[in-house]
Amino acid sequence: MSESGSEFSFRLRVRRDRVHAKLWLVVPVRIAGSEDLMMVANSIASRSVLTPPAFSKLRKAGLTGADILDFPTGRVSCVLKDMRIADHAVPDLLVRVRDVDEFLIADDEYVVDGYFGLDYLLGAFSSFAIESATLRVTLGLKPPPGET
Repeated sequence: MSESGSEFSFRLRVRRDRVHAKLWLVVPVRIAGSEDLMMVANSIASRSVLTPPAFSKLRKAGLTGADILDFPTGRVSCVLKDMRIADHAVPDLLVRVRDVDEFLIADDEYVVDGYFGLDYLLGAFSSFAIESATLRVTLGLKPPPGET
């Protein structure tokens, strides 16, 4: 696939989890040109998630929108804006803040910062292809609403 205004490629990075003896393939994300996140593409999760330490880091840097509190559950969500993957602007991301035991490697320390759920993978992108030999991902961005 060729690179165009609506399609771009990048390489996944590998994160080694020595505690659980796992490897994680992660998408490097830059927020507002100043903070980096390492996110897993999770094709079985319905919602995107950010770990509490990653949320705290972004909040201290003033890079999260207003907290969205779900009163019945007490869960907090927020919107991440001005995101870039491989120097390409990508749509805003609504994330729920919660612990992810699979990523926990020490007290309040995680091997990755969270994951993209199907809400984002299917909501923001028209295509998602991985070359397994090179770990190169090609994403096709959906056109903005009203454009086709």
